[in-house]
Amino acid sequence: MIRLGPHRFFFNSVLYFIAGLIVVLGGACSAPQQPTVSEEAAPAEQIRPADVEAFGVRLFRDDSGYQVEGQIQNNSQKFTLTEFQFKMVMQDCLDTGVCEILAEDVNAIATNVPAGQSAAFQAAPNFGDMPTPKGKLGWHYAVVDANGTTP
Repeated sequence: MIRLGPHRFFFNSVLYFIAGLIVVLGGACSAPQQPTVSEEAAPAEQIRPADVEAFGVRLFRDDSGYQVEGQIQNNSQKFTLTEFQFKMVMQDCLDTGVCEILAEDVNAIATNVPAGQSAAFQAAPNFGDMPTPKGKLGWHYAVVDANGTTP
């Protein structure tokens, strides 16, 4: 047992101060934080990928590699399409009907297409070191994500 003698009051005061400080700081750290105005997330203004349709899409190769061009239709009734994710898949399709994926790429394409309208788009997919197909080279595409804003 430690004998504190005349310093007991000082020692107890320091202990109570430290204990109180721990309680106050612990409560402040565990209290839920209210976001400030700048931290609050903007409401989700999402266009469903099903509301965005690519058509007239053409894949071709030039000196810089593969290129894609086509039209994008914004079928949303509410949002202006500001960006969409366009996924392209290259396949090796054998005479047996079996197709194997050779390469795929997703391009984020910035745009500004009002609700109910369409616009041209271009993309430059990067298929890396895609192997040479053994059969027929096939490909397909899809809009996999979309973002928009209210006008």
